[in-house]
Amino acid sequence: MQSLEMVSIRRARPGDQVALASIEEEGVTRSLDWQQLLSQGSFFTYLAEDSEPFGYVSAGPAIMQEDQTIGEIVALLLKSEYRGFGMGRKLLVRGLSVLKRREFSIAQIWIPDHAAVARDVVRSLDFEADGSERIVNEMSETSRRETSRRETSRRETSRRETSRRETSYCLSLEDYF
Repeated sequence: MQSLEMVSIRRARPGDQVALASIEEEGVTRSLDWQQLLSQGSFFTYLAEDSEPFGYVSAGPAIMQEDQTIGEIVALLLKSEYRGFGMGRKLLVRGLSVLKRREFSIAQIWIPDHAAVARDVVRSLDFEADGSERIVNEMSETSRRETSRRETSRRETSRRETSRRETSYCLSLEDYF
């Protein structure tokens, strides 16, 4: 990681699909279809980068809500080496700004139960748990190295489904900003 003085946050473009996918947590296949998300006019994705992309936020209408006044931070992720410098908070605030400009009155974000730091960040911005929970199933990859009779090795990748519990946090945007 280089100095965070040269960091920029810019709107992601359709050509940024590979960069966005490179930020994904290692070994986890997300259910986000970046091509579709970037081509939809109702979602706004921002990419944080210095010499290389290292984080993103995507915001738009709440995916699983009928209430059209609720906007959602549908994706927020930083590469691990960039965590702890306030960049996640900056990306989250960028997403909240988008939702406020789009005239949503409530912002929602789903936080995995194991993500204590993310939970602390949203709480520091006055998000509150709304009592909703969900189970998310995703595919994870594991690699196994095998050695053949000729002493050459090959990698075999297997996929398995894992699940995690997430809690919904909401923030009123009425008096925000």
